[in-house]
Amino acid sequence: MCKGGILSCMDIIKNSGKTAISRSGKLSAPTRWALKNHIKRNHTIFDWGCGRGTDTEILHNLGYEVWGYDINHFTIELCNIDFDKINFILLNYVLNVVSEEIQNMLLTYIKSLYEGLILISVRKETDILYNANNNNWQEYKGGYITGKNTFQFGFSKQYLFELLNNYGDIIDFKSGSGYYCVINM
Repeated sequence: MCKGGILSCMDIIKNSGKTAISRSGKLSAPTRWALKNHIKRNHTIFDWGCGRGTDTEILHNLGYEVWGYDINHFTIELCNIDFDKINFILLNYVLNVVSEEIQNMLLTYIKSLYEGLILISVRKETDILYNANNNNWQEYKGGYITGKNTFQFGFSKQYLFELLNNYGDIIDFKSGSGYYCVINM
């Protein structure tokens, strides 16, 4: 796929599932932050790009009504989700595994379905660049193709803010293991 330098949008999307990590019984850092600062007890949560479903399962076990969807790991039909009942969307590290073009398409699609709070977490540009240099990743479409043939895109704070300001108002921001932003779409 990438050997010849050509990787289609579909290849990038299909391979993104290889980036999902397993965490045994522990919420991701961005979800812990959102739970402490933004998610209310009565919120219904949609975990968009939930990977292997760890955050979704833990939130469910904590008593939240939560839906999880990942294009690579689950086959929930989006048309069966009533987005009018969703109070909070988690979009953790999803925008890192797709190109800028797909980032915009995805955010536009989400905005067409949903109005409300969304947590968007991304990996920092410096983190991606460090890994790219140390692992001989190939530059591609503003990001890098990894040894697993997955796509990784690193975010500067400025680029993240410029992107998100097109889709809603930034309510809160944290710089931690990545950048975490809550926006009101």
